[in-house]
Amino acid sequence: MQWRPVEQHVPKASYHELDFCGSKTMNTFCGLNPGLTRRTVHRTINSWQRTFSRFRYYRQLLALTVFTLLLWMYRVGRPQALDDENELAGRLQPRLPGLLAKALSAGSTQRRHQSYSRWPPALRPNLTLGNELFLDDVTRNERRREAVRRAMQHAWRGYRQYAWDHDELRPLSHSYEDSMNGVGLTLIDALDTLYLMGLHDEFRDARAWLARSEHRFARPKAEPVSIFEMNIRLLGGLLSTYQLSGDPLFLQKAEELGHLFAHAFLGRPPPRMPHPSCRFRVRSQRTGSDDENGTIVTCRAAERVVLSECGTLQLEFRALGAATRDPLLKGLAERADQVLRDIIARAPLDGLPNNILSSADGSSFVNKSAEIVRFVNLGAAGDSYYEYILKSYIQLGRTDPFWRRESDRIIDALERIVFRRGVLIETLESPSDPARQTERQHQLKQPLKRFVNVSWPVVLSNSEEIHQPDHLSCFASSLFVLAVPPEQWDASVRNDRAERLLRLAGEHARFCFEMYLVNAGLSSESVEVQPSSPQDSPYADRPLVQIRSYVRGYHQRPETLEALFYLWRATHDPKYRDWGWTIFQAMEWYTRVPSGGYVGCRDPDNGCRIPIDKMESFLLAETLKYAYLLFSDDAALDIKNEWVFNTEAHPLRIMSVSRER
Repeated sequence: MQWRPVEQHVPKASYHELDFCGSKTMNTFCGLNPGLTRRTVHRTINSWQRTFSRFRYYRQLLALTVFTLLLWMYRVGRPQALDDENELAGRLQPRLPGLLAKALSAGSTQRRHQSYSRWPPALRPNLTLGNELFLDDVTRNERRREAVRRAMQHAWRGYRQYAWDHDELRPLSHSYEDSMNGVGLTLIDALDTLYLMGLHDEFRDARAWLARSEHRFARPKAEPVSIFEMNIRLLGGLLSTYQLSGDPLFLQKAEELGHLFAHAFLGRPPPRMPHPSCRFRVRSQRTGSDDENGTIVTCRAAERVVLSECGTLQLEFRALGAATRDPLLKGLAERADQVLRDIIARAPLDGLPNNILSSADGSSFVNKSAEIVRFVNLGAAGDSYYEYILKSYIQLGRTDPFWRRESDRIIDALERIVFRRGVLIETLESPSDPARQTERQHQLKQPLKRFVNVSWPVVLSNSEEIHQPDHLSCFASSLFVLAVPPEQWDASVRNDRAERLLRLAGEHARFCFEMYLVNAGLSSESVEVQPSSPQDSPYADRPLVQIRSYVRGYHQRPETLEALFYLWRATHDPKYRDWGWTIFQAMEWYTRVPSGGYVGCRDPDNGCRIPIDKMESFLLAETLKYAYLLFSDDAALDIKNEWVFNTEAHPLRIMSVSRER
C-alpha cells in the first residue's frame, strides 16, 4: 500500500488552526511539543521518508566498509603473509565477491565485444577471495579442482554446440575452423582430459562420434598438414586414451593414423629426416602413394627441417609399436629413434644443435653463403627436442645408458650455456609481518621492496645473446624437475645436483609467473629482459632486471601451469598451487565467453580488449588438464613410476625393460 501525505485529507486553510492536542494518540507529543499541528507532523514524516529512502545506499556502503575492514584485519593478523611468497597469488585476484567488485569497478567499465557483458574492474586490491578465507587446504583445493572441471565443461559445451564435427571452435562468431582438414582435432585432443576429469557423458559422445564408420583421417579436399602436430595431438591423444580406458577403438584409430605417418619416412631414396608435412586424400586419381586404406598420401620433401619437428616423434611411435606389435609400426618407431640419435651425433660439442637442420643428414643447415648459422632457442622450433631426449630415458624405464648419458648432457648444457640468472624487485603494499616491523618507518617515504631470484633462457644467435624468452620455453622448469630422480624429490635425501636443479626450476617458474604479473593476469607470447640499476642488486653475480612485454598476444598456452604442476609434485610447496590458481582465474575472468568456450587476446597488457576468435585445442588437452592435476592428489596420475607426458600433455605408460625388448 502506497503512503499518502496528510495534505490530501486536510484543507490547507486549517493547517495552523487544527491542534493535535485533543487527540488521544498525540498526548505524548502534546506533552513535549505543545501546539503541534498537522503541517508539523507532515513535514516530519516526509523528512523521515527521505531519510529511509536513502538508507539502502548507506547500508551498502557500510557493508562494504565493514567487509573491507575485516579482510584487512585478517591479512594483518597473519604473521607469515609477506614472508611467504604465497601472498603473490593475491596480487592479481581476478574476481571478488559481487558487491566489492561492483563498487570498485563503478564508473570504469566498458562494453565487451559482442557477447561479452562487462570488463573486469580496473582496480583490484591485494585480497584473497572471501569464500576461501577460512577454508582448510583440502577443501580449498577441492573447490579449485571443481572450478577447473566446470571450465572444461564450459569449453566443451561451446565446441559441442558450434564446432562439432570440425577441428577448432570460434567462440565469438559461433563458428569453426578446420586447421587439420576437419578430422575432429579438439575432440581427439581432449579425450583423455574428459576421462581424467570423470566427464562421462561428454566422453561417451566423443567416442560415439569417433566410432562412426565414415570417420577417416583422409579427406576428399585435404590440405597438407604437419606430421609433428598430428603426431603430438591426434596420435598422442588416441594412445593416451587407449592406455587410460583400455578401449580398443582408440588403438584401432591410432593404428590407422600410424600407417599414414609411415609415408613421411618413404621415398627414393628414403629420407634420413622425416618429411615435415603430408596430404592425406581419399583416392580420386592415380597419383601419389596409395596405401591399403584407399587414400592417396603425398609428402613434401624439404631442404631443411625444424629441430623440434624431427625430434618429437619418438614417444608416440614407440608406444604405438609396443601396443600393436605391428612389424611396420615397430619399424617406424626404430626409424624415429634413429632420427634422434643422428641429430645427437651431429650436434656440436656442447650438445645443443641448431634449430634449423639439413634434411639430408640432420646436421646444421648451411645457407647459400656457406656460413653455418648458430641459432639455439629453447622456445619455438627447439623446445620439444630437449624434452623428448629426457622423456625417452623415462619412457624406457630409466634403464637405457645411452638416453641417460644424453639427457644428463643436455640438462647440464642448458643450465650452463642457455640460462641466465637475475634479480627482480617486488614492491610490497604494506608490511604485515612482525619480523619486518623495523621497516615500517620507511613506509611513508618509499614503497617496501623485496628482491626475488629469477632465471630465464636466452636465444643464442651466432655470438649474440638475445634476452627475449617466450612463453613456450617455460616448459624447461618441468625438464629440470624430471632430471631429478623421483626418489630425490624428498628434501631429506637430495644431493647437491638435485638441489641445484630444483632451485633453478623454481626460479624459472617464478620468472614465468612474473610474465603474467607484467600484464593484467595474462601472459604475453614473449617478454624482453632489461637490466636496471646494477648497483642496487644485493648479489654481485646477479644483475637487477626488469621484464616487459615484447611480442604481445595471449594464446591460452599451458607451459607455466605445466611447470607449476611438476614443481608441486616434487616439492609440495603450496605457493605453486596459489600461483596456478591466480593464472586460472585470470583466464576465467578475461577470456571466458558466456555462450561457451574461451578466446585468446591480441593485447593482454590491459586485459582482453581485442579478443582472438579462436579456442585452441591444447586449452582442453594441456592447460585445463595441468590446472586440474595441480589441485589433485598425487595418486591422480603417478608421474614417478607409471606415466610420462608427451609434449601435448597426453600421458603414456612407462615401459618395463622386458616389455620393450
